[in-house]
Amino acid sequence: DYGSRFFLQVVWPFVCAFFDARRCDSMPDSASGRVCSIEDLLVELTTALRSGDICYSACPYLLAAGTSRDVPEDASVGVHQHFFGESTLLPAFVAVEDIQRGQGEVMTYLDQMGIDPLVMQHALVTPPDEIYLLLPEELTRYRFVENTEPS
Repeated sequence: DYGSRFFLQVVWPFVCAFFDARRCDSMPDSASGRVCSIEDLLVELTTALRSGDICYSACPYLLAAGTSRDVPEDASVGVHQHFFGESTLLPAFVAVEDIQRGQGEVMTYLDQMGIDPLVMQHALVTPPDEIYLLLPEELTRYRFVENTEPS
């Protein structure tokens, strides 16, 4: 599916590099033809920011890959519109189609990771040269972190 494809092709290599390289050997063997799913790869993977860290642009997609995620209060997570650069070879309608397809794959991936895809509303309205910083209550609302306040 689209979410798994986005995860395996875009997110997983970075997750391996930054968060838990020991799981990289669980990628599917292309000779076997077995299709690997997100669930096959993520077994209790924790993604975490440190105090004062910034996680902008593509980083929130890496953060989302964790089955548990830790974001200290003084760390920041920010999103913006996707930007694929300008192409003089592709007509505008093809570029728009590619961007929309990519957005759909990202939303499917976020949903599969347990993140509310409505977080994309902030990304979609924030220009690619700016960052929308998610507020602590938004990190909870969109399920990047669990609500830590007493009920």
